[in-house]
Amino acid sequence: MKDLHSNGPEKTMIDLSLPKTTPQPTPIAHKAPRKRLKLKAPKGALSVFALLFLCLFTAESTAWVSYWILTGHPMSYAVSTTEQEMITKNAQLVDMNGLSGKGTGEMTNMLVHPYLGYIRPQGDPNAVPGQDYLLGKKPLITEPSEDTLVVGIFGGSFAEQFSDQGSAILKALLTEQPQFAGKNVEIFTAAVAGYKQPQQLLSLNYLLSMGQHFDMIVNIDGFNEVAGPAIENIPRNVNPDYPTGWYHLADRLPNMQVLSGIGEVAYKKQQRKKLSQWMLSSPVLSRSSVAQFLWKGLDGRAVTEIAASQLALKQIPATDEHNQELLGLEYSFDNEEELLGDLVGQWERSSLLMHELASAHDIAYVHLIQPNQYVAGSKRLSSDEQSIALGKDNPYERWVVKGYPILREAGRRLASKGVLMEDFTHVFANVTETVYKDDCCHINQFGNNIIGAAVAKVIQQSITSEAFAVYP
Repeated sequence: MKDLHSNGPEKTMIDLSLPKTTPQPTPIAHKAPRKRLKLKAPKGALSVFALLFLCLFTAESTAWVSYWILTGHPMSYAVSTTEQEMITKNAQLVDMNGLSGKGTGEMTNMLVHPYLGYIRPQGDPNAVPGQDYLLGKKPLITEPSEDTLVVGIFGGSFAEQFSDQGSAILKALLTEQPQFAGKNVEIFTAAVAGYKQPQQLLSLNYLLSMGQHFDMIVNIDGFNEVAGPAIENIPRNVNPDYPTGWYHLADRLPNMQVLSGIGEVAYKKQQRKKLSQWMLSSPVLSRSSVAQFLWKGLDGRAVTEIAASQLALKQIPATDEHNQELLGLEYSFDNEEELLGDLVGQWERSSLLMHELASAHDIAYVHLIQPNQYVAGSKRLSSDEQSIALGKDNPYERWVVKGYPILREAGRRLASKGVLMEDFTHVFANVTETVYKDDCCHINQFGNNIIGAAVAKVIQQSITSEAFAVYP
C-alpha cells in the first residue's frame, strides 16, 4: 500500500493479520461397515449327508444280517465283547499242550510229575478250580458228608474245559434230583489237557492214596487215546503208552527247530490277542456290526493258522531216537489196525480198573465217550464250524474215522461188564448252532452247557442202578 502523505521512500507493508475464517480440516473418510457373510449350506449338502447316513446304515445292516446267516444266530455285541475279553485274558504264548519241566519243547507250561507224567503248576492261567489238589495241596476233602456231593471230573482237555464251563449246569441239575436235593455239589477237576489212559487211572489211584474222597466220578475221554499217540508219540518213536509230549517233558537238550516252532505259535497267538484288544479299546468298533463281522472272520482265520502251526510243532521228529529216557520201551506194529487195537485195549482195561476201584470205595463211576466233529453224521456243522472246525488235511480226522468205531465197540463191552458207559459221539446230532471252536476236538460254552445237561440226564436215568446204589 502506498502512503500519499509520506515524503519518504515507499515502504511495503506486510499484513500479519489472521484470516477471518479458519480452514477446517479435511474430514477422514470412513469405510462403510462390512456386511458379515452368512454361510448357508447348499441344498445339495443335505442330500450328501443323507446319502452318507444311508450308506452307513446299509453297511451296518448288511453286516448284521450276514452275521446271522453265517453263524445261525443274531449278532450280540455283548457276546462278541466277552469273546474278545477271553481271548485277551487267556491267550498263551506257547502251545496249550506244551509241557516241559526244565527242558525245552512245546510243554513248557507244565510240571513233570513222578506218577502222572505232568500236572499244571500253581498260577497257570489255564488251570481250573480243583486242580491244585493234584499238587497235594491241602485241604483235601477226605471225609464223606451228608451235605456234600463230591464229583471228580477225569479226562483230557475236553473234560478239563467241561469242568470249567459245563459244571455249573451239571451242579444245578443234580441238585434238582431228589437224591441230591439240598446238597452242596463240589467239583474236583482231575482232568488235564493231553491226558490219556492210563493217566486217568493213575490219577484216581494217586488221589485216593492221598485220602481224597469222591462220591461220583465222571470220566470223559476217547479222542486223545486214538488220535494222540498216532500223531504225537509214534512219529517220534515214543512208546504210545507214554504221556502226550513225553519226549519234550524228558528232553533236556535245546532243539532249535522246536524253539522256532514255539516262537511261531507265540507270535500268531499274540497277533490274535492284539486284534481283540484293538476291538475292545474302541467304543465305536465294539458297537459296529461291520467291525464285528470283519473281526469274526479275521479271528477265525487266526485260529486256523495257530492250529496249523501247533500241529506242525507236534510233528517235529525226535533227534535222539535211541534214547530210552525219551522214547520208552521199544514199540512196533504191523499196521494201523494193530496200533489202534493196542490203544483202545489200553483205554478199555484202564476204564474197567477205574470202575472196579471206584466200586471198591463206594464211588459211582460214569464213563462217557467224548464227541468229535470228525465222526460221520455226528453233527450238522454251522458255517463257522465248516471254516474253523474242519482243518484241511487234518491228521486227526483220519484217526478219528478209523479209531472211533473200535472205541465205541469197546465201550459196548464195558457196558456189558457193568460199567455205566454212555456214547456221546452223537450228543450234538440235533444241534445246528456253533459248538466246535477249533479243528481238534474242543467246544464252546454253549456246547459245554449241552454236555452238562446230558451228563445230568445220564445220572438221573441211572440213579436206581447198581452203580448208584451207594445213594439212599
